Amino acid sequence: MRQDYGFHACLDRMAARIDNAELSYGDVPDGRGWGQFLDGPKEHPQVGPYGVCSGIIVRSLAGREHKGREQAALHVLFAMYRRHEAGQPTERRCFTQNLRLAYLCLALRLAGASAADVARRAQEELLARRLPNGSWGDWWINDQNYDQTPSVFVTSIVLLCLLLFQNDKGGGQAQTLRQSAEYLARELIEVPEWSPLPAAAALAAPERVNEIGPPGVMRLESKQVRPKMVLSPFSPD
Repeated sequence: MRQDYGFHACLDRMAARIDNAELSYGDVPDGRGWGQFLDGPKEHPQVGPYGVCSGIIVRSLAGREHKGREQAALHVLFAMYRRHEAGQPTERRCFTQNLRLAYLCLALRLAGASAADVARRAQEELLARRLPNGSWGDWWINDQNYDQTPSVFVTSIVLLCLLLFQNDKGGGQAQTLRQSAEYLARELIEVPEWSPLPAAAALAAPERVNEIGPPGVMRLESKQVRPKMVLSPFSPD
């Protein structure tokens, strides 16, 4: 109970800092968001996908109401993604990173915009970037130019962003996402040692996939994928 209270208290403090760091965004009417660094100098706001998506995600987890701030942030995210689709260099460069696109999908859902056409197109693009084995690499520019190296961490975060707080149990992509979870399970079994962050993400994603359909597909057993974790030499532990 004490740990749970401490976690929510921490989220609340983070959300309060985010509320106090809101910034306007360029030429987007009524658009406001956050930079990647909350304590950055005001004259260099650097409002971008990471900051805006993180602000929405933290505020939602802290129980903040989805009203004015979320609507202003949605104006920014919609503009960013449409400019990405139009090939504008800055936004195109931002969303070549698969993690940024995944955070966008989660943030749009948490801000109450899951039914928006932009949210649908962003999720379709993210799913289209999957590698043949069900994983995702770090980046994707186009069908001929993309990262062909599977990433356990990126795949785990993408899966979580597609599935967390999802009301329709996988968005009609249950079998597709299960293939990705099976890739993670194989990696966790075959690789003997993992650092804590990738291991935690990779364990969480298959557990979430187990909650979706289709019926009759064999569940992934978490006891099969308990990796040995190795602390970083920079860890205080």
